[in-house]
Amino acid sequence: NSVGDRALRDNISDGLIKSFYKNLNNAPLMGIEVIRSYEIGSVFTAVGEYRHIAIVCDDNKKKSNFQNEIETLIKDIESELFSKTDEKIKINFVVKSEKPYAVEIDLNVLVGHGGLVYLDIDHDTDWKYKHLSPYPIVTRDVSCFYPADLSTEKILALIKDVTGGVRNVTDGTSAELVKNLYLVDSFEKELDDGTMKRSVAFRIVYQAEDRTLTDNEINVEVDRVYEALRDAGCELR
Repeated sequence: NSVGDRALRDNISDGLIKSFYKNLNNAPLMGIEVIRSYEIGSVFTAVGEYRHIAIVCDDNKKKSNFQNEIETLIKDIESELFSKTDEKIKINFVVKSEKPYAVEIDLNVLVGHGGLVYLDIDHDTDWKYKHLSPYPIVTRDVSCFYPADLSTEKILALIKDVTGGVRNVTDGTSAELVKNLYLVDSFEKELDDGTMKRSVAFRIVYQAEDRTLTDNEINVEVDRVYEALRDAGCELR
């Protein structure tokens, strides 16, 4: 094979799986655990150029399996593409990876059966591209038992208020280090004496635009959150 032949990709799953791991690292920024992604593009074989679609779906946890989710998606695509034809078409796919679960489909075969791929996507014209920081994120989970006069919403507002103007402890300037804040767990249980124990946990995602954050910086900011929760009558877990 020539250098040009070796430079042409024969699948798009390899690249999509690499993107999966990059997105997995940034999942806390988006407040999600499961990465669902796809790519449509050209691949090249010894006999010509073809259009493929690759789909990946996983959370990278050892015991999870997303095979059923992707296969259900493919059945839905079959129904959508061929509902108006008399043909009973089955979309054939190749499993390219078990973990993360990724499949690849030859779109040329679908077109050959009369299938038309139409993506009805309502793009929000107000969306703007925002560059992701190249520096690593740091996540901290804050959990507590809270009194009856508080609620999940009030505690969230309290944490937002404390973290809204996070200080840059290296030079005293203001910096937006908190990139995301979201609920990860909440429950209530009745104790033997009949009182209710209410618990809540939030995840705080920190990231700087210009440097790798130190443990000391994060500890200072998390301690501010702990102090505010104690002042509000919460019992830290």
